[in-house]
Amino acid sequence: MKILLALLAALCLCFPACAEFDDMEDMDYWYDQLYILSEEIGCRPVGSDNELAAMAHIRSKFEALGFRAENGTLNGYDVSNSSAKDLEAILPAQNEASDILIVCAHYDSAPPATVNGVTSDVPGTRDNASGIAGMLAMAREFVQLPADPDTEMRFVAFTSEETGHQGSQAYVEHLTPNERERIAAVFNLDLITVDIWLEEHVFSVDTMGMRTPEGYVNGSDEHPAHNKVVRAIQAAMQELDYFDPAESGATHCVPRHLGMSDHDSFHFAGMDSANIAFRGNEEEGGSWHPYMHLPEDNLGDLDYERTHQALNIVYTALNGLAADPAYGD
Repeated sequence: MKILLALLAALCLCFPACAEFDDMEDMDYWYDQLYILSEEIGCRPVGSDNELAAMAHIRSKFEALGFRAENGTLNGYDVSNSSAKDLEAILPAQNEASDILIVCAHYDSAPPATVNGVTSDVPGTRDNASGIAGMLAMAREFVQLPADPDTEMRFVAFTSEETGHQGSQAYVEHLTPNERERIAAVFNLDLITVDIWLEEHVFSVDTMGMRTPEGYVNGSDEHPAHNKVVRAIQAAMQELDYFDPAESGATHCVPRHLGMSDHDSFHFAGMDSANIAFRGNEEEGGSWHPYMHLPEDNLGDLDYERTHQALNIVYTALNGLAADPAYGD
C-alpha cells in the first residue's frame, strides 16, 4: 500500500494540481506528516534532540518537493535560543517585483508536562504538528502549479514559538524593507485540526492589525482587524460553501483581536497576518483546545472532515490572492 501511495505521489508531481485541496491523497499526505512529527519524533521542545529531528524531517520534505539551498529556494535562519533553525522554501514568481504570500507554522512543541505528579511527554499533535503538516501540504500543492506571474510563495517553518516567538522574530528581522513591503499576507497555521467531540470549536482567524491606505493600524477587542488574510479566508469559505452557521450552529471565521502565536511578529513589523486555528466559540470564551500543552495532545479522535475543509479554505484563499491581489476585498 505504501509503495502504491508513493507511486501515486510521484505521478502526481508530473501533472498540475487540481483547483482544490480536495482528494484523499492530499489528506493522506497531511496525516503522514502529522504522524511522523507527533508520533515517530514526538515531543519537540526547544533545545531537544527531537527539535533537531523535526527540523531535519521538514528539510527533507522541502527537498523532496524540489527546493534547494544551492539556488536559494531553501534557506535556514539562526534563532537566538536554539541550535535548530527556521526553514524557508521559496516558489519565485515569474516577475521580479512581485507580491509575497507566506504560509507558516511552528514545529517546536511544549515541553513534557506534569499532571497529578506524573511527568509525560507532550506529542504536540494539534499544537503544532497539524500546522506544519498543513504548511507542507500547501507547499506540495503549489509546487505542482506553473510559477505565478506576479506572486511569490513562501513556506516557512519556525522553531521557538512556545518559548516566546523567537523563531518568527528572527525571520522577520532578516527581511529587507523591500520584502516587508511586498509581503501581502501571512497565513500562520496553528492548531489547524480539531476533535470530533469538540463540536463548539470553530474555524477561527485571530488578528492584531491591518494595512490601510492611511498606513498600518492596530485592531482592538471592540474592532478586530479585518485584514487581507481575514478577507481572503472569508471569501474562500463562502466560495466553497463550508462551515454554514445554519448547519453547524456556530459562526466561523469571525476575526478576533488576539496574538499569542507567530503572527504577532509580522504584526509588529506592519504586515497583514493572522493566526488560523480551531478555537472555541467566542460566546464560549474562545477557549483553546483542552489538551493544548498536555500529554493528551496526541492523535486522539481528530475530525478529518473539518480539517480537510479548513485546509481547502486556506488553499483556495492563497490561490485567490495569487490570481487577484484584491481577492476578498
